[in-house]
Amino acid sequence: MLTTDKQLTPSRFWQAMIPRLANPKGLAVDRWLMRWFNVSFMGKMFTRAGGYADRPHLILKTIHWRSGKIKSVVLPYVKDDDQYLVVGSHGGRASDAVWCLNIRVHNSAWVCVNRKWLFVKATILSNDQRTRGFALVNADGGYSHYTKMTKGIRQLPVIALNPSLARQRPQEDVV
Repeated sequence: MLTTDKQLTPSRFWQAMIPRLANPKGLAVDRWLMRWFNVSFMGKMFTRAGGYADRPHLILKTIHWRSGKIKSVVLPYVKDDDQYLVVGSHGGRASDAVWCLNIRVHNSAWVCVNRKWLFVKATILSNDQRTRGFALVNADGGYSHYTKMTKGIRQLPVIALNPSLARQRPQEDVV
């Protein structure tokens, strides 16, 4: 469970950098950094901009719901027993992120945690499980702002990624 001793001061510098760096090229660099160095620059930027403690990140590779191509995204996670919990915040938008749509159609995926690839079965949590899972991932309040931004239009999905059978490393997506 994530706990922080103190709330950090939000950084105006990093808040100003988000629109400049959060673009397809910046996200591609972030995936590359995660693959080779297990460091998410985007993750650090968002946590510093919001004044939250750094979180561990993983690479999630899903099968696109329409094209069938493998797509990847870097996400912060919380480890809960033997599963990884991630949130489909999509920056507080009114719709789910594409990777959430992919999970709803194809629940098989791959994750890279600490440079180790695992085959996982993804489950979107509901009811009491979702409440407990959201409390774990939002222990530092990092998702409270996104919850307010949705204005009650949707509930942020919490996804449990459960390691399954050992599978080979997925193919690279095209950037």
